Amino acid sequence: MAINERATALIDADLDSDLLDEAHRLGGLDAIEDTIAEALKEFVSRQKQRAVLDFLGTIDYDPTYDPKEQRMKESPCPIRISAGKS
Repeated sequence: MAINERATALIDADLDSDLLDEAHRLGGLDAIEDTIAEALKEFVSRQKQRAVLDFLGTIDYDPTYDPKEQRMKESPCPIRISAGKS
């Protein structure tokens, strides 16, 4: 079941009250519901980040690749700026 942003889900959950109180205090949000919503957003974001990091571990990189050299081959800068005094 997907819940869109406008819908509200009424959930009966057995939560650790000490953990919930600490999260609410640290988050500084007005309502417990806001604390729970923020925690869920952070959880989803962290899981997505983990998935990206897991994916990055599967890419083979060329250790000899030099991006600066590649850029110069593709588009050499016609203007040279000297660091000396004029």
